[in-house]
Amino acid sequence: MTGSTDGGTLSISEATIGGAGGNSVGGKAGAAGTATTTLIFNDLSNTTQSTAITTTEAATGGAGGSGTGGSAGVAGGAGTSSDPSLAQGP
Repeated sequence: MTGSTDGGTLSISEATIGGAGGNSVGGKAGAAGTATTTLIFNDLSNTTQSTAITTTEAATGGAGGSGTGGSAGVAGGAGTSSDPSLAQGP
């Protein structure tokens, strides 16, 4: 992802969604997918930095697969989001 402004406001949004697990009748239900988002942005490399930067991150784990006919369902996936590095000029 890249972005820049000429001294204005920069808004960055990032979202991930893990895949759903497979359902089962009499077998083993499928595991849900995890979702991870990590936003790293450095405005200092731009000639003119933004006056303000806003960020939004969201991560939603997938739904676990269901089980019927003697099958057990499985837990949903994990969702993790972080904003470890946001460099902004004065």
